[in-house]
Amino acid sequence: MDTRASSIDRKHASIWRSDCGRAIACIEKIKVLNENIDELSQIAQDAFDDGMLMGCSEAQLRQAFHEVIDRLINPYSQVNFDRKEA
Repeated sequence: MDTRASSIDRKHASIWRSDCGRAIACIEKIKVLNENIDELSQIAQDAFDDGMLMGCSEAQLRQAFHEVIDRLINPYSQVNFDRKEA
């Protein structure tokens, strides 16, 4: 069984929520969020496969992926708005 196909085709079980905990109700927003997660998952899987084929350490690849996610910047945070105004 191809785990990639099953994970990409699955329905997203989680409910998207705002920072205050309210569920995102707009169908179009949910669709975009789910499509983005699917695309990100496929790109990450392809990069992971490449690394494995090239003989990289699985643990090192996973750590590198975590670091990429941890470095994402929220361009809409108050901190970033304050920096832009200065």
